[in-house]
Amino acid sequence: MKTIDRLLCRVAMLAGVLCMALAGGCFETVKPAVQANTNCVKDNLTGLMWARAMNMFGNCTWTNAISNCNAVSYGGYTDWRLPNVRELQSLVVTAFGYNNLCNTAGTGHWTSGNPFVGSCGASWTSTPYLGYPNAGYNNAVYIDMIYGGNGNSGSLTESHPVWPCRGP
Repeated sequence: MKTIDRLLCRVAMLAGVLCMALAGGCFETVKPAVQANTNCVKDNLTGLMWARAMNMFGNCTWTNAISNCNAVSYGGYTDWRLPNVRELQSLVVTAFGYNNLCNTAGTGHWTSGNPFVGSCGASWTSTPYLGYPNAGYNNAVYIDMIYGGNGNSGSLTESHPVWPCRGP
């Protein structure tokens, strides 16, 4: 059932990009909503909850990013984690090109505080990079949240921003 739900979310997200391109705004369900008294933001498309502070730990190595997310108590919740590549990319509205996150009104690019605070740049995901398994590389995927939401691989010892999530 979860596979079908995720597939439907992907179809809805693709439809949202098309609607946005035609109507000049975000698709209705893409709008993120700030949760009262939590300092968290809920993604209405995926049901994931995001820390409103986009880079709450500063730049970290991949191992520290995972540890920090798993240990944080934020917004009244303790079940935070480092998102996988698909979860982080689900926030990207590709029709924007640059500055890919949607504002809370669903009408354009986010600005600091609407709904997220700070900046995140190329943020770590929990997804290991398996592109060259025999070459001895020890990499993970990070997502460039400002320039197109593209995935890249980086050494686990590199430092990148960390943006925790929780939920389904």
